[in-house]
Amino acid sequence: ASLAQLYGVQDQHPGTGWSRVDLGSSRQGWLTRSGFLASHAHGIETSWTQRGYFIRSRVLFDPLPPPPPDVVDGAASNSATRTEDPVCGSCHQRMDPIGQAFDVFDAIGKPVSQSPSGSSISLSGTIVETPKSAEVAGDFDSTIDMLSRIAGSQTAKDCLAEHLVTYAIRSRLTHEQLDSAVQRLSGLETLESMISSIVTSPLFRTVSQ
Repeated sequence: ASLAQLYGVQDQHPGTGWSRVDLGSSRQGWLTRSGFLASHAHGIETSWTQRGYFIRSRVLFDPLPPPPPDVVDGAASNSATRTEDPVCGSCHQRMDPIGQAFDVFDAIGKPVSQSPSGSSISLSGTIVETPKSAEVAGDFDSTIDMLSRIAGSQTAKDCLAEHLVTYAIRSRLTHEQLDSAVQRLSGLETLESMISSIVTSPLFRTVSQ
């Protein structure tokens, strides 16, 4: 029941254990699940920076330089100041609008209709273009609009393929081996088919000498 409340759905079989439910259109993909949202927040406050940084660096392979050593990632309410800062703004402009799109969920991933201060939530923003993110760059008007654009991109597919290969093989690969595996996987349509391709490949089934 507690998990059903967290996700804002009706407990179909109270007291009987786990049951499959439809989370609706606002929970498309694992980036809208509580596990990701809660692990990229400040305890009781959301973090535009942490959520946006993860997508930039881990979903789009668009790395950002580390922050200055004296900087502490504060609450999301400070984001407007950070994006305008002449020192910090160039990086936060690439992270914070993406993270802000998740403000329809609180710090642990529960759906909310307004900010902690009681103000309305703005889910529109812009994915700032960089050489790594040109395919998905542009304005979006909702969380799902942004995530759908990213999920449908070849950039994200290539990134997922590389994560899967490096995690599964767990050994040193040449650039040629990695590029070949990523190219093969990124042409597949489902996660199941990607995993199947990896575990039946010679790279996975044989031990290099």
